[in-house]
Amino acid sequence: SLPWRAAGAPPPVGDMMQRRALAYACGAGAVAGAYWAVDRWRSLWRVAPVGISCQGEARPPLHIRQRPSPPPIGGMVWPASRAMLHFALNDVDFPEGAVVLEIGAGTGVTAIGLARERAPPIRTMVATDACQESLANCARNAEANGVQGTVSVAHWDIADGAIPAVEGVTHVLAADVVYHGAEGDQLLAALARLLRAHPSAHTYVIAVDRFGGGAVVGLSQVAGVNPEVRVGRLEVDPAVRALEEGAGSHGLELTPLVASERAHADLARSLGAWERLWWALWDVKGGLRLYRVQVLQDPG
Repeated sequence: SLPWRAAGAPPPVGDMMQRRALAYACGAGAVAGAYWAVDRWRSLWRVAPVGISCQGEARPPLHIRQRPSPPPIGGMVWPASRAMLHFALNDVDFPEGAVVLEIGAGTGVTAIGLARERAPPIRTMVATDACQESLANCARNAEANGVQGTVSVAHWDIADGAIPAVEGVTHVLAADVVYHGAEGDQLLAALARLLRAHPSAHTYVIAVDRFGGGAVVGLSQVAGVNPEVRVGRLEVDPAVRALEEGAGSHGLELTPLVASERAHADLARSLGAWERLWWALWDVKGGLRLYRVQVLQDPG
C-alpha cells in the first residue's frame, strides 16, 4: 500500500489547517468544559464540617449545608460569622433564659453554635435573614445539628422599617451584614428600632473592613477600586466609616471592642490547616471590626 505521503515530506497545507482547527476546537471545548465544571461545583450545596472551639477545648464540628460561593449571599459560611460565634462563646455573658436575635444569620453558624454550646442559659435563638432560601437552609442546618428546639428562623429585611415580633430580647448579634454605605444606615436604623423596643439588649456588631488587609489592598489597587483614592493599609472601608459616622444620627453609640485572647485562640483552634493558611494570606482577622452598640444617653 502507498504511504499517505513521502517520508519527510511536509503535510499538505489543507491537512495542517484542519489539524490546527481541530486542536483549537479541542482546546476551546476543554476550557468550556472546565469552566462549566467549576461553575457547577460552585453552585452545588454540600454539607461540610465547621470547626468550633469553646473555653480552650475543641468541640465536635457543626455540620453545615453550604455553597462554596454565592448566590445566595447567605449560602456561604463567612469568616465574620465564625468570629462572632467564638467572641460570643468566650466574651458574652448570657443570663438564664436569654433570648438572642441574630441579624443576617445566613447558614446559621453563629446561631447553631451558640444554641448547642450555650443552651441553657440561652432559651431561644432567633435567626433572621432577608433571603428566604438562606432561611430555609438555616432551619435545615439547625435540625441537622439537633438544635431545632432552640433555634427558630424569621424573615426580616432590615430595610422594611419593622422589627421581628420577639419578646424579651436580651442580646442582638450581627456579623458582616454591611457591604455599602446605604446598608450601614439601614442597619443602624434597624438597631435603633430594636433598642427602643428592647432597651436593655446587649448588642454586638462585626463589620468587615474590606480595605483593611494587605492582600485585599493590593488586589483592590490592581482592580482599580476607587482609583482616585489611594487605598493604604490604614485606610478604612467607606462602608465601615459610614457605619461609624452615622451612628450618632440614629441616637446610637458604637464602641470598638477587642475580643479576648481566649476568643482569638479558640477561633484559631477551630480552623483547619487550609483555612488557617487562607486566613493568614488574606489577613482576614485584620479586617474584622467588633463593636458594642448602645443607645446614646443624650443624642443631641
